Amino acid sequence: MFDLYNIYWHRSFFRSSIYAECGLTPRNLGVLLKFLQTNGYPLDIAQGGFRESRGAIDQALCLAEIYYILRSNHHTKPVLAFLDIKSAYDTVDRNYIWEILQPYISPLLLGLLRNLFDEVQIEVLLSNATSRRFHPKTGVLQGSILSPYLYSVYINQLPVYLRRQAIEDDTPHYI
Repeated sequence: MFDLYNIYWHRSFFRSSIYAECGLTPRNLGVLLKFLQTNGYPLDIAQGGFRESRGAIDQALCLAEIYYILRSNHHTKPVLAFLDIKSAYDTVDRNYIWEILQPYISPLLLGLLRNLFDEVQIEVLLSNATSRRFHPKTGVLQGSILSPYLYSVYINQLPVYLRRQAIEDDTPHYI
């Protein structure tokens, strides 16, 4: 069994103003994710957890090696920064993500992503009672296969900023 998501996209390539309905299954979303990872915005090397063919063990080994090199060769104690993405997902500014992705993907694909994340209504079920629907203004969707990638795009400048600050201020190295 699978979920089918209906979204409306503009058929501008037919020079028509009608909207067409297309169905997105989890498999199609997986293909979309693969395309974004391959052809979309390039992620910083520090984002090992969200890069293809890199698991948690690979990242832990790299961190241990970098830590050892900085300690032994540069006599500095690096600072490790970890982000709690579970809490952060709800606070992401999606407009910032769309701005970053715009030069890397087609307007149609960007419109599709915007539709998937901006045109959402949520209702909460608690003790057999359903809340009124609301439209979240910020955040990426919990449980969406695309959300980890979009969150990575959102925070991608953080490692660059930390490295630049470390050089300018002669502060500890962040990895």
